[in-house]
Amino acid sequence: MTTTDEGESVAMIHLFGVKYAKEIANLGVSKIDIAKAAGINESYGTEISKGVKLARYVRVK
Repeated sequence: MTTTDEGESVAMIHLFGVKYAKEIANLGVSKIDIAKAAGINESYGTEISKGVKLARYVRVK
């Protein structure tokens, strides 16, 4: 995976967090558990969390 591909992947994980912020908050599970359930590295839980936090300030087009 190139750095560009990884950057795009991280952006998509942020977008997931933004788009589903309310649902994620209502689940009552950790972002790490969401990453594990998605089959991605648990370190991406942090990126999901960033997306959820961004949802207060941005909207998906």
